Amino acid sequence: RPQAYRPSNRAAGARAFAASRSEARSEARAGAKTKTHIVEPDQSRQAEPKYQPSSTDQHVAYQVLQTILHECGTALPAQFTMAELKRCWKTAALNTHPDRHPSATLGEVARLNEKFTALLSAVNHLMQCKPI
Repeated sequence: RPQAYRPSNRAAGARAFAASRSEARSEARAGAKTKTHIVEPDQSRQAEPKYQPSSTDQHVAYQVLQTILHECGTALPAQFTMAELKRCWKTAALNTHPDRHPSATLGEVARLNEKFTALLSAVNHLMQCKPI
């Protein structure tokens, strides 16, 4: 063949690359249909420890947190895990943070700021609880 009719190396390389990707995708799809995954329960995983307020400060913090959570429509059990505490913290923080209420008046912003500060202090006290 004359030189003008030969495909350029770049074009040939691009076609070969596209073909290899197409083959890889079809093999992956075929493999995904035939492979099965058996998940064995992890025997070494232990249950997350439970926590409970022990000092007077922690009991007061728990009551403050329960009051704020009641307004948000959720609650924290008397014996809680850290994951439950963090979930409640996130829910309450999203509902009470002053920046989440852009149309609030100055009085409402001051009240929300006070509530958010109390929430932050309560959660910090409860994070100090020792496992049961």
